[in-house]
Amino acid sequence: MSGPKPEMMRTDVHAHLWSEDYLRLLESYGREGTATQRGLGAGDSPAELDARSR
Repeated sequence: MSGPKPEMMRTDVHAHLWSEDYLRLLESYGREGTATQRGLGAGDSPAELDARSR
């Protein structure tokens, strides 16, 4: 088979993870607004991880 090769499409698949330990660390350094991350359902609790992997 000759001719031009078809272009490949790439898809970036990733997820953010905001563990409570990490958010507390950010707060200890003066970071404000961590409630936003807590409200995303992107924590490391078993329930959040299970819900995200469906």
